Amino acid sequence: MPLTKKSVEETSSAEPSASEKLPTLFQAPEDPQLPARELVSSGDPAPFGATNVDQLAGVAQDFYGAEPDLDASAIEIALQALAKVIGQRVQNPGARGDKKAVAIFIISERPRALASTVGAKHQPIIDDGSEALTGKLWISPATFVSGYSVELETADTASAFEKVSQLGLGSLAACVYNPAATQEEIRFYARGIDYDTHVIKFPVSNVALDFDTLDNVLDTFHKQNFITPDATHDILDPWKDARKYHPRANTEAFFQAWLKTALTIVFWKTVVVRVEIPGTEGRCDVLLMSRRGEAWLCQAVLELKVLRSLTSTGKAVPQTVTVRSIEDGLLQVVSYKTQNSAKLGMLCCYDMRKPSHCNDDKCFDPVRGLATTNAIHLRRYRVYNSSKQLRTAKYKG
Repeated sequence: MPLTKKSVEETSSAEPSASEKLPTLFQAPEDPQLPARELVSSGDPAPFGATNVDQLAGVAQDFYGAEPDLDASAIEIALQALAKVIGQRVQNPGARGDKKAVAIFIISERPRALASTVGAKHQPIIDDGSEALTGKLWISPATFVSGYSVELETADTASAFEKVSQLGLGSLAACVYNPAATQEEIRFYARGIDYDTHVIKFPVSNVALDFDTLDNVLDTFHKQNFITPDATHDILDPWKDARKYHPRANTEAFFQAWLKTALTIVFWKTVVVRVEIPGTEGRCDVLLMSRRGEAWLCQAVLELKVLRSLTSTGKAVPQTVTVRSIEDGLLQVVSYKTQNSAKLGMLCCYDMRKPSHCNDDKCFDPVRGLATTNAIHLRRYRVYNSSKQLRTAKYKG
């Protein structure tokens, strides 16, 4: 079907503007632990494009292997659902004949109304691998159970982006999948493809989980998105005021939410990621689980800590607090690894301290012995407040 754009006057239920859409669906929450059922009003007949609130919560249950009230933000559900849709299609024998052209996905709270403006065709099932995805513009709710599609009629990525912009959809939150890429990935454009430099990349794979793979994913996601303000974009910015070394509020929850999203996309086929799982000795930050029959097996536990010089309000953080945080974090990951019979344990510290307070990996010296005894991996991810600071640390030593 050719691409056409109807006037807004021809559609009685026009889509909200991009500025109205982003805050509700794609702005990272200060507190990401928001149950899916609470993301929308109970009176909303189509929350985030789902048939109802139960469908949205049901998608979270299918992906996360937990109760429908599991804490999960809509952005996590959307990105993870799309990873599964792409993964299912790639494994389908019919995918060999698919076009080697990009698929562009516009995520909409009201997909039918938006689809009517471009003449998109309804596809009732897109999550089972039976539907070719590439070479098309898709308009879908966050669940990616069904959607609307229209042929882009071009194999050129630049032309595809241009056509979507011409349709007036270039400022809406979108995901892009390119089957011709060396590394399969989902590219997320929170501001829309008109702002193509504002992109977050999530690799998609079906690899089994082992330490080297997990370690590489965590390191790569940090370097691509958190390491300096220049590397980050809007919703991935961990700083409230980088110049003053003020981290955003609820920093640990912020990192936790984005790691959960990244890990569930990378390991979509083999692992589910759970957060804040309660136990007799506390709540584990991140658990990576795999299913064997009816049983859930714990593959890895991650404990996250943020090392800071100042709080989000500018209050000084004593060095003793940092030392105690690392010591407590190690005891926590040892405990959770033991309780859950996990194969791997990691203490992951995001270091946002001033250079004068930063002692590099020496911060782990007091706990190395206990970590080695319990086979716990220690990782520190430096979060610089500027690219200049990174260059100084990297080249001046």
